[in-house]
Amino acid sequence: MRSHGVPTLPDPTPNATTASAGQVDKRSPAFQSAQRACRTVQAELAQAKPKQSIAAQLRQAECMRAHGVSDFPDPLPGGGFTVPSTINSQSPKFIAASNACANS
Repeated sequence: MRSHGVPTLPDPTPNATTASAGQVDKRSPAFQSAQRACRTVQAELAQAKPKQSIAAQLRQAECMRAHGVSDFPDPLPGGGFTVPSTINSQSPKFIAASNACANS
């Protein structure tokens, strides 16, 4: 959506079933055009497994900690993560750990 003219569309949350448009005007021509351009991606996401299992999320958290993000949290009871503001998700260490743990 961002690369098709909606640069302010927020990232989805871990447990969201649909992406939130946030402050974006869904009726704008740019949003409508981007939505049409992204239909195939949206269809693929709708068919994807909605949530990782808690066990898989726990393995991911353990992997992140093993790769240097020592204060990465365990998943929430219902799934998903609440990453504290003390963790910089744009830091090289976090990005490297995230890449290393992508398939955990």
